[in-house]
Amino acid sequence: MKLAWMIGTAICAFGSSVHAAERDLVAVNPSDHDPLYVDKSSIQRNGVRVSFRYVIDVLAVAEARSTPKGWKSNEIEITIDCRARTYVVGRLTAYGGPRAIGAPVGGYVPEPPTRMTEKIVEKSTFEYLANYVCAKPEKPST
Repeated sequence: MKLAWMIGTAICAFGSSVHAAERDLVAVNPSDHDPLYVDKSSIQRNGVRVSFRYVIDVLAVAEARSTPKGWKSNEIEITIDCRARTYVVGRLTAYGGPRAIGAPVGGYVPEPPTRMTEKIVEKSTFEYLANYVCAKPEKPST
């Protein structure tokens, strides 16, 4: 198990360093949610399915019930089926700072059976993301 985590972390670190400079983070601003961003440069559409990366910032807490020490973040790969209103989460890369800045500090690559299709529930992170990416795509500028 520890070897799998180390391999996953190494894969995440390499992949993240390759695309970190290419991110185009756009804020998805639900008022009742931690800071949430979609990487517009990662969006790939295939019919009703949209695959992309998103970043969520969370308060960094050293231990339970302690005062937050700032922000950390997770960058997550996801595919959303806009018609079925479902999602599948892929690779997660953890960062020590906000907006997935700096070097990765950990990661996880889900494999079956943990990589499952889930229904999008109301007022969840996944609903906010689906509402953003499932809207009609922007027309290319001419």
